[in-house]
Formats: sequence, C-alpha cells, structure tokens
Amino acid sequence: AGLSAALFYFPKYGEYQEYNEADKDISLADFQVVSWILSRFSTIDQVKTAINNVRIINVDPSASTVHWRITEPNGRQVVMEIVNGVPNFYENEIGVLTNSPGFKWQTTNLNNYVNLRPGTAGPTAFGPVNLRVCWVYLVISPHHPDLSARRFLKHIHCNKIMQIKPLNRRFTS
Repeated sequence: AGLSAALFYFPKYGEYQEYNEADKDISLADFQVVSWILSRFSTIDQVKTAINNVRIINVDPSASTVHWRITEPNGRQVVMEIVNGVPNFYENEIGVLTNSPGFKWQTTNLNNYVNLRPGTAGPTAFGPVNLRVCWVYLVISPHHPDLSARRFLKHIHCNKIMQIKPLNRRFTS
C-alpha cells in the first residue's frame, strides 16, 4: 500500500494494555503491528485512526516493549509509542529513530549537541594548554551512557555531513 514501517526496542519506557480474553478478537501482538500496518493501510492518518480499534499487547509479559517508525512514500514519517496503554504519534521530521529512550527525549537531547559541527574544532586555550577535538570522536562517543542515544546523535550528524536533508515539509493530521 506504499507505507514502510519498522519496530525498535523500547524497554522500560513503553507499556501496552494488558491482555483481556474478552478482547481477543481485537488484540494484536506488538511484533505483528508492522505486518498489520503494511497489509491494510496506505497513509499514516489511516493508521492513526485504526489504531484505536485494536489492543496492542505483549504475548510474553516479560518481553520488552517496542516503538515503531512509519513512513509514507512522500517522506512523511511518524513515530508511534505506546505509553500507559495509550498510542502516541510524533511527527518525525528528522528521519531518525533508535531504541529507547523515547522519541521526545531523543529530540530534546539534541539540544545538548547544538554546537557539534563537522570537521575539527579549532584550538581552544585551556589555561596554558591548547586543546583540539575531532568531531568524529564526539559523534561516535558523546558523553552519554545510553548506546541508543549515541546512535541517534551519530545518525543525525552523519545525515548532516552527507547532506541528507531532514523533512522540512509540514503535514496536516
């Protein structure tokens, strides 16, 4: 139908509705969501409407939750995260998604790296010592312990260097 979709691990942040035997006909396991979307819908808006008619659940309650990236052929992309049993959609104009933490946190965290630029930083005097830092080290190993957050930053800055433009278009819901 033209959409593409993928799932990414979302442990400790997402929470689905609990399985209820009475709702088994409208229950959908989280790992089935991509197939469900791709086989039934041609737009993100259709997905956003239909998601309220199903219950996304974990087949194994001890397993991790996931969040999803859904993209239309025109480039519109959203992230869907289910938190406290409620599906939330976020327009993804930067075109990057990784595992936990949540998309809103990831995009807010970008503010910590606003001055990160391609190339080598000029010498910076720190007392009697001149410091030089290569940007590649900062992108690959920013001072954040979360590997997904590092990967998110790395993809954003690699896209910038490769001149892959973020989606600047505004979409109506």
